[in-house]
Amino acid sequence: MLKEKTKKFLNILNNSPLNFANENSNFEIIGNKEVKIEGFRKILDFSDNNIKILAKNMYVNFSGRNLNIKCLTQDSLLIIGFINNIEFYT
Repeated sequence: MLKEKTKKFLNILNNSPLNFANENSNFEIIGNKEVKIEGFRKILDFSDNNIKILAKNMYVNFSGRNLNIKCLTQDSLLIIGFINNIEFYT
């Protein structure tokens, strides 16, 4: 059930008329509980344990426990939860 809701959420978000692209991607990391991202293109995956985004020129994967998107605007994203790993892919 959760996976189906997640897929619907990502489908709506990724097909929205909002433009999430920005010139630069900035990350503000507050301990292991919160990450604010400014400038991203798309949310690729979203679950309690994993959130993967496409930034300007790289993929970023956040893994941990109880991950959630607390705030989403046209140009920023706030991830909360217990973050134990951040991976950057080009």
